[in-house]
Amino acid sequence: MDEKLKQMITSYPNNELVIDEIENHLIKIITSGENDIEHLIQYALVLLHEPILDYDKAYACLAKQKDIKAFLLRCYIEEWYYGRTPEVNMQHVMQYHDKYDKSALYSCLLHYASLNAKDNAEKLKLLKQSLQAYQYNFMSVIEISKTLGEGSGDFEYKEINNYLERCIRFNNKLKRTSFFKNLLLFKPFMFQYMLGLNRDTENIMLLMQTHFKSNPYSQQLIQELQK
Repeated sequence: MDEKLKQMITSYPNNELVIDEIENHLIKIITSGENDIEHLIQYALVLLHEPILDYDKAYACLAKQKDIKAFLLRCYIEEWYYGRTPEVNMQHVMQYHDKYDKSALYSCLLHYASLNAKDNAEKLKLLKQSLQAYQYNFMSVIEISKTLGEGSGDFEYKEINNYLERCIRFNNKLKRTSFFKNLLLFKPFMFQYMLGLNRDTENIMLLMQTHFKSNPYSQQLIQELQK
C-alpha cells in the first residue's frame, strides 16, 4: 500500500477525507497497471463500505483471485448478499492449509467449508477445526450450537460453552478499543462480518436465548451478562 493511500485510509474514521477520494485514488492505482492483489482487496472493501455498497462490482473485481483474503470476501458476498452457500470444498481447505492453518483467515475458511458438509458429523468436525485454528470465531461457535441441537451430552455442551465464554470476553475486550472503527481495513472487516465479533450485549443475549437455549450451561453466562 502506497503512503498516500495508507494515510487516506487511516485518517478516514476521523472524517478528514471522504470515501470518494479513496475510491478515486484506488482506481488510478489499479488502472495504472501497478496494482497488486492488496489494492484489489482494498478497492473491494471500499465498494462494500457505505455509501457505495456495490456488492456486484466488489465481487467482480475479486473474481478468480486465489489470494485467501479475496476468496473469503467472495464467500462473504455470496452468503450475505447473494443468499447462496459459498462453494468451499476440501480442495480449497488443503490449498491454504500450509500457510494459514493457525489463523483467523483459515478459521473463516473452515467455517464456510462446514456449510457444504454432507452431514452433521462432517459439519461439526470442520467447525471444531475452525475453532482450533482460531478460538474466537463467534460464527463457528453459533453454528456448532445450532448443529448440536437437543440431546447432546454434557461434554459437548461444556466444550461449546467454553468457546462461547471466550468469544464473549474477547468481544467485550475488542469493543473497548477503536478496532472496528475503520472497516476499510481487511482485519476489522473480517473480525466484524466473518468472525461475528462486533456484537453488543443485547445481540449476544438474543443469540443465547435462541441458538443456545438447549445448553443448560449457558444460563450462567446469561445471568452474568445481565448483571
